Amino acid sequence: MWYSIGDLLYFPTILIFLKHIVEQCPQTNGSSSALLFFPETNECYQKESTGPCGKNMKLYPVKANSNIGECDCDRDGIRFSRMLLYHQKANECFLIFQQGPCKSGKWADITVEGTPICKPNPCYNNTSISSSLEPDKGLVLLNGTCVEVGATSVCKIGYAVGFEVGKRLPRCIRSRGRSIAVPRTRCSPGTYRAVSGRCQPAFDFD
Repeated sequence: MWYSIGDLLYFPTILIFLKHIVEQCPQTNGSSSALLFFPETNECYQKESTGPCGKNMKLYPVKANSNIGECDCDRDGIRFSRMLLYHQKANECFLIFQQGPCKSGKWADITVEGTPICKPNPCYNNTSISSSLEPDKGLVLLNGTCVEVGATSVCKIGYAVGFEVGKRLPRCIRSRGRSIAVPRTRCSPGTYRAVSGRCQPAFDFD
């Protein structure tokens, strides 16, 4: 099942053992390789590593300067700034507008309220286009037509089919390499509480 907004539960009792946790994970001040304690396995892992997390996820601090880690969708390694949606049962993050955990003929989408859902895939079994096998590409609907993410033929020179940060739907964007990572914040202004209970950058449902 998908997480519903607000389903994430916080456990204040974990904080009682914070001193013990810090002692378990040797820290190097200012180092990107700092260790984070993951309560579910009672072990330490490198910050922003895959660690104990599922596919397309990394371990991040639960809040700034915290030594406790939580798994969240990885925004650093996804090309085209495409949105990732977390699925509880699979414990993975899936790209929007791909089948992911949905049944055949459907793809993952998100509602205006920020809840991931499975919807009929209008590009399913589209034989007019040979879709790439690259996992972060695939067919999406652009202006009522099924096109491949990264395609340039439907855009003006210097542009390709992709996603802008904070935008749900694909569009023609200026061609560039991997997208710049979106800064992680804890429910700062301009964000919405995502389906996993964490804060995600606000997005336009257009």
